Amino acid sequence: MNNQLILKTTPTSLAEIKQLLSTIDRPLRRLLISVQQGNELSESNQNSSVSGSVGSDNARITRQPDRESNRGLVIESGDSTGNVIQFNSRNTQTSQNQNNTYTLQTLEGKPAYIQTGQSVPVPSQNTVITRNGVILQNTTEYASASSGFYVLPRVNGNTVTLQVAPRLSSVSQGRMPEFNVQNVETTVSGQLGDWMQIGGLNQSGQGDSSRISGAGQQMFTEQHSVLIKVEEIR
Repeated sequence: MNNQLILKTTPTSLAEIKQLLSTIDRPLRRLLISVQQGNELSESNQNSSVSGSVGSDNARITRQPDRESNRGLVIESGDSTGNVIQFNSRNTQTSQNQNNTYTLQTLEGKPAYIQTGQSVPVPSQNTVITRNGVILQNTTEYASASSGFYVLPRVNGNTVTLQVAPRLSSVSQGRMPEFNVQNVETTVSGQLGDWMQIGGLNQSGQGDSSRISGAGQQMFTEQHSVLIKVEEIR
């Protein structure tokens, strides 16, 4: 009555009811949720080739060096008759790291969502046939490249259960933009304050090429990871 609970009971039952209400009627716990999404890409290339000129007064075999033979290791040997042999070796390694961390506050049992991104212009061309001929129409549309996550936390003691759906988008540079998208949707459980891995992807590959005067080898590794952590704000 008027937001008051009126009881008619014994002192023993009243103590039990008060203890029960103390576990039900409590403020919701404030939580700080962090999601870390990372991409790591590494690539290595090894190329070797032989060039030069070998022969005599009657016949001579000549091979021009590769376009990039002026880079890397070059070993050359020749004699007084004009015979020249050149060995070229070039090793290159590239790596790219991208890490995004998102944080937000919410209450236990309440869904939360955060998103950041950009609108990327994408040019297109349409052909329209009319009575007067063919007309080319150049238009520009905008595509959304957004990153963020949706999460619903539930806490029981020091254990947290999460329904989470993070999304990571990136745009590569070029004449036409290329969108790279990473999505995960899952339910995980762990301890408050601990990082939990909710998704990941590892890829690797190797390729070999050979020709008459040289050889090449390409290797790459690609790793994607999604981590989440929930902390209580006191």
